[in-house]
Amino acid sequence: MSTYLKDMGTLTIVDGATLSNILTGFEDCDAAYIFSNSQSTAFTGTVTVRVSGVAGAATTTTNAWADLTSGGSDVTIAAGNSVPITDTAFYSLMVASSGSEVADISFRVVGRFRVAR
Repeated sequence: MSTYLKDMGTLTIVDGATLSNILTGFEDCDAAYIFSNSQSTAFTGTVTVRVSGVAGAATTTTNAWADLTSGGSDVTIAAGNSVPITDTAFYSLMVASSGSEVADISFRVVGRFRVAR
């Protein structure tokens, strides 16, 4: 087995919003990594990672979303930090802020996949 990394895209919470866009394609992913692109500005709210186990959960307003947890706590990400996700039993990913952001904030997401040789 070998692995490769794939750029899964960018999650962005736009100025005045609380929810990001949605990234899909994690059903065969072995692990995912979220990197904050905001190095110097603190976020307005607490930013929580949200996942969906429903294939095709294409809107942020459906009830198909849940906060990702680890050790009984919600997984959050702060400005300038990264978050590894090693249990990727989900289809889609987004981030949500507890408050309306006062500037665009973005997160680069990278997936790790295993390939049989």
